[in-house]
Amino acid sequence: MKSPAPSRPQKMALIPACIFLCFAALSVQAEETSVTPQPPDILLGPLFNDVQNAKLFPDQKTFADAVPNSDPLMILADYRMQQNQSGFDLRHFVNVNFTLPKEGEKYVPPEGQSLREHIDGL
Repeated sequence: MKSPAPSRPQKMALIPACIFLCFAALSVQAEETSVTPQPPDILLGPLFNDVQNAKLFPDQKTFADAVPNSDPLMILADYRMQQNQSGFDLRHFVNVNFTLPKEGEKYVPPEGQSLREHIDGL
């Protein structure tokens, strides 16, 4: 004996469920294909290490926060080709290929204000 075919209202109720499942599947696929950017020490490898070891900057954060001016892999390839050439200047190479973070203004709290008063005032 055959089971009865679903009625029209039952079919209509399935449409929103199918739409939901399609969007859920697409969002999962989008999450899987999104790539987390690699940290600069991984992305730039020997260039990052050489800049940090050369102590070109007053801290280890400055170069880590620098923004490459072009594709990091191309910068790394250029570095590998140029690094052993006579007269190679690492600081110049970095200045040409990266935008360094701007130094923030140092905040000086009003004279006579305690640290607690300053924090409470924020």
